[in-house]
Amino acid sequence: LYSYYVTEDEGRILKVFPISMKLRYLIPFHPIDETINFLKEEENKKDDCLKTLGDDGEKFGGWPGTYDWVFKKGWLDEFLCRIERESWIKPVFLHKIANEPPTGRIYLPTSSYEEMGEWVLPPKRGMQYEELKKTIDKKYYYLVHGGYFKNFLRKYPEANNMQKRMLYVSKNIGNDINAKLALWRGQCSCAYWHGIFGGLYLPHLREAIYKNLIEADNFNIQKGLKSFDFDADGEKEIIYSDEEFFIVIKPQSASFIEIDDRRKNINILNYLGRRNEKYHQKILQETDSGGVKSIHEVLRSKEENLH
Repeated sequence: LYSYYVTEDEGRILKVFPISMKLRYLIPFHPIDETINFLKEEENKKDDCLKTLGDDGEKFGGWPGTYDWVFKKGWLDEFLCRIERESWIKPVFLHKIANEPPTGRIYLPTSSYEEMGEWVLPPKRGMQYEELKKTIDKKYYYLVHGGYFKNFLRKYPEANNMQKRMLYVSKNIGNDINAKLALWRGQCSCAYWHGIFGGLYLPHLREAIYKNLIEADNFNIQKGLKSFDFDADGEKEIIYSDEEFFIVIKPQSASFIEIDDRRKNINILNYLGRRNEKYHQKILQETDSGGVKSIHEVLRSKEENLH
């Protein structure tokens, strides 16, 4: 992957810049020399080699241990200075490259990044997937896929309920720009799934999603009593909506899925069930690697003796 490509769907063109997985793992967790050496190796393979990095800003101070490593211990300053000194490395904005001809046309499979395909699997299947990868040479990893990312909605019913609330709001949003802004904030993907870090498990993220979705819905309240398949499980739910509340009732189990207080923009039933996760089997191994661990390598328990 040394340049950018184009893909299309029914004739609609999209330019694709493939992100370097190697850079994702090197920056900022490994010593800078490793990044420079990798870029040099890639440059030796092909002239005018393009490497794209697009990743979470949380890596640079938000994840455990990264603030001290990136800022206090000077990784960021040293990295930027090193890039300036290496004259053969030329940082460039994507729009500059996008004006150049693409390498070719490609079609992408229905997938997400590699770890996502692992995290979406049930714990037992996730362990089997991990064991399978241990038996395969890394150069063949691209042929081995995990699960489909939408199965997070099956793995976590709470994520499904939240996503279906978002779709309901989206269908009735209207034209008010403030309503749309609130909806877009409520579509932030972080809270709809879970890997080895917070995501769906973080109550303040779920709270923020519901707050914005309810705020958006309040611009165009659909009052009354309705019956339709709210959570897309093949069975109809009962939905009641007025100026103060939005309520979803599941007749099959005589239970409430959601009770929104519009006056405070909160979902009273914003909770998460306790369940087994694959990483519960892992034991944190402290190492002194001369760098900082990636979030993918760090597992910590907030309470003792959790099983």
